[in-house]
Amino acid sequence: MEAPRDNEARAGLLRGRCSRREFIRHALAAGVLASLPGAVLAACGSGGASGGTSAQSSSRSSSSGGMTPQKGGKSSSRGTASLLFTFWGSPNEKKAVGDTANRFNQEHPDVRVRVQHIPGDYQTKITTMLASGKPPDMGYLGGDYTMLWGSQGKLLVLNKYFRTDPFLKDTMPNAFYKIGDKIIAANTANEINLIFYNRDLFEEAKVDPPPTTADKAWTWDEFLEVAKKLTKDQNGNDATSSKFDPGNIRTYGVYPLGGYEPYASLIYSNGGRFAHNDGTKLLVNEPETVDVLQKVQDLMYRYHVAPTSTVTKTFPSANIMMQSRKVAMEMGGQWEILDYTHTNGLKWGMGVLPVFKQPRITIFGGATVIFKATKYPDQAIAFDKYLMNPEKCDLFKLGLWMPLQKRYYTDPSARDKWLEGQKGVYPPEAKEVLQGSYILNDSLPPPEYWLKNYTEIADKALNPSFDLLWNGKATAQEAMDKAVARSKGLMKGTWTSPPGLLTSSGG
Repeated sequence: MEAPRDNEARAGLLRGRCSRREFIRHALAAGVLASLPGAVLAACGSGGASGGTSAQSSSRSSSSGGMTPQKGGKSSSRGTASLLFTFWGSPNEKKAVGDTANRFNQEHPDVRVRVQHIPGDYQTKITTMLASGKPPDMGYLGGDYTMLWGSQGKLLVLNKYFRTDPFLKDTMPNAFYKIGDKIIAANTANEINLIFYNRDLFEEAKVDPPPTTADKAWTWDEFLEVAKKLTKDQNGNDATSSKFDPGNIRTYGVYPLGGYEPYASLIYSNGGRFAHNDGTKLLVNEPETVDVLQKVQDLMYRYHVAPTSTVTKTFPSANIMMQSRKVAMEMGGQWEILDYTHTNGLKWGMGVLPVFKQPRITIFGGATVIFKATKYPDQAIAFDKYLMNPEKCDLFKLGLWMPLQKRYYTDPSARDKWLEGQKGVYPPEAKEVLQGSYILNDSLPPPEYWLKNYTEIADKALNPSFDLLWNGKATAQEAMDKAVARSKGLMKGTWTSPPGLLTSSGG
């Protein structure tokens, strides 16, 4: 059963669909139920552990995913370092995290991780625990709270671990949440946007599938032409035909996303920026950004190759739309691999996003934090490592998460443990789409990782303008001019330096 959504998250869905990460951000900020459907947040493992407890075992083994617990506080009266890990998620994710904790406890008998699943009002409950002086040892946390509490010294600074431990040293730089030079968290896992497509529809239209490497990626014009050929009216005419009836569409060429964050990759690819490097001015009305957003709006209202926001209100999930041949391809999140894998009768594939001036991809993910008050920092790091290890947690091989460590994108043997960990999950082209040069060299995090006050900027300045844009009530220039005007008084500077791919082009 799908969870209730706050008003802004619901508005995001009506704009097109908010991303998994965007939905979670809104839900946490509003203090509402953060448990999403199992198809979206299904997770790892096959054993069981209910919230608040986990199993122990007398056996022990060492692994690259665990760190041998060292001194970091007194042990409990039972001779075991006890850690409380809090998290949100669907029933499947609840079960999965419990399974991972059980496996960790079996391999580390001197540590006992207790998991507490908080299915609703997550942020309020964590705030209350913190105010009472009894926060969890570690757990999930929304990006804005991560940055705020990190700046207030409530989270453990993790530099020494990520600079000395061999496994953690391999973490890609864009996965960090930082205050200045202090690492206060890393992504729980990585996430990106890409193209999914229906193989049968491409074959029927005699169109080549999306490219799988950035150096061969479609230009926007090439992408548009493919979308036109895939868009069909009820009489079988595609959008290149003079007989095409835009009021009677049977199949749309593309199912786009809504909001700003999913299009950051395209905007950065075009040389656009979100904000000034010092965080004092919103820049979304500059020509490079407006050009991209206008092209996206044109997919809906000029070329009719994508459904409008009004039409998408009646649509189910993208994978079901693709299964029913209502859409031929989707610009979606990689975590949807799990959905596509379980969509009966659908032959699907994946490819890279279109490129404007240079390849760019935003990479993001919710934070896993360790609270400064924990008595067992080393043991908490050990469990954090275990959870982020694709060879220990099935979330990665099931298609929901992507690794943080560079070796899983560059070392073929490590990559295969992730992408071939479970047969039938990832399509053959995944090894090219998710390879190192694209994920590691062309990626950068979204503004939330470096810009202060991001949620308020998004909610008060950006989202009203995107409502106008996706509903066809304003041009991209008009909508983004309004966003910049609304942002006055909201821009508070930066938490840390913006990513190098932005600063290298000037501020």
